[in-house]
Amino acid sequence: MKEGYIEFQSMPQFTEVETIIPEIKPPLPTEPFEGQFRPVRPADAAAEISRLLGKNERVKDFFREFAGQIVIEIGPGELLSGYEIASLSNARAYIGVEPFGFFRNLKKFLEAAERATTVPLITRSCVNTDALSFLKRLPNKSVSIFASQLESVMVQKYREAVDEEIQRVLHPDGALIQYDSEFKLDTSMFEQSEIKSGEEKLTWELQKFKPKSKHV
Repeated sequence: MKEGYIEFQSMPQFTEVETIIPEIKPPLPTEPFEGQFRPVRPADAAAEISRLLGKNERVKDFFREFAGQIVIEIGPGELLSGYEIASLSNARAYIGVEPFGFFRNLKKFLEAAERATTVPLITRSCVNTDALSFLKRLPNKSVSIFASQLESVMVQKYREAVDEEIQRVLHPDGALIQYDSEFKLDTSMFEQSEIKSGEEKLTWELQKFKPKSKHV
């Protein structure tokens, strides 16, 4: 190979979820999620975070637990902002979990990430299913979670079931980080912190839950 050229096969690729998480269980039936909807917002909230990560040290430090992690994004829609956040946070891999029709475009963009975004490439995948059924497939203490713009999207009973699964699957060195979303973890087990709306030019509150050391 000529000096200065990058061997294509050495670049991080779009791949199957099972390649990223070999211990994942087989697909499960979709959980009922009647009453939920995917809101149409005038702006991509996660893009605010993506833009700030490259220049704001406080926001960059807030995402430090994503480094080296497999980051699962719940409800990314069709955009790559969550993938960009994972990449800029030095995550090992990214998986978008999208139950709605946005999945088709999300998959196309992730497959062509080298042309669709300018961030460093990381291994990536996506799944067309709901959050709860996907999280139930994951091994204990295996991933980090990102969510954006999910405020009032999930009915309470379903969201509480997702909360429980997030608590089970969060890696001891990882975190749940959410923006304009409402997941709630047990604060006796998880340390909670936030950057409030209006701070660091954020429109909504950026919130983080990470396992307390005594539970690692």
